[in-house]
Amino acid sequence: MQFNGNNNGAIFLSQRDATEALNKSRETVASYFAELEAKGFVLKTEDHCLGFNGKGRSAKWALTEEPLNAAPATKDFVNWKK
Repeated sequence: MQFNGNNNGAIFLSQRDATEALNKSRETVASYFAELEAKGFVLKTEDHCLGFNGKGRSAKWALTEEPLNAAPATKDFVNWKK
């Protein structure tokens, strides 16, 4: 829902926001993020960090089914095997 068609690679979604949106525990949401990344649906383009102003910043994500920085979509999930 954070993808607007132009922000692939810069999609912000924190575990805290996802926890509220999905009404799940933080541990459950963390496992969802890890599974999506491991199966190739998303790619972390920037890790979470503490910003210059002292506020935390969530990780940035890219959807592998969409082009990223003028490169074609990698669709890494197609290669995932159980």
